[in-house]
Amino acid sequence: MKVKVFNIRPHELYLEYDQQLVNEFLDSVEVIETAISFVNERVDYWSMIIQYDEKNEPEPQSENIEFERPSTIKTKYSRSHLNEEELEMAKKIKQWRDEKASEASLPVYMILSNADIYSAIKEMPIDFLELYSVYGFGRKKIEKYGKEIISMLHSEG
Repeated sequence: MKVKVFNIRPHELYLEYDQQLVNEFLDSVEVIETAISFVNERVDYWSMIIQYDEKNEPEPQSENIEFERPSTIKTKYSRSHLNEEELEMAKKIKQWRDEKASEASLPVYMILSNADIYSAIKEMPIDFLELYSVYGFGRKKIEKYGKEIISMLHSEG
């Protein structure tokens, strides 16, 4: 079983295109389960997670855009790149990371490294696709922690 995330932007400029991507994908797989949630952020969108199995014929590479490797090199940020407000946000995310690491009996860097945190704060992704282009974030980390990370990045206070 595999998982794919789509973001559907309700704005008239994007809606038809986003729906077309989802429909083409649905035609190429056997859907097991779906979940959808409206995300009210800087740019509102519907986030759709699809659990699926592949059909016998392989999926064309051009349709698999959600988690393709970015064409540019991801920028790695350090503590020195952050201002005071961003350092406060990093402190809160590190506290969250410490709790997750403790719950999972893992070292903190296995949840998020400091560079991952600093890079996410500097890039400020609004969805999974943008988070995937941030240094340190791959498919597994996003599937496991992406929603919480994006929420923390955009929370007030």
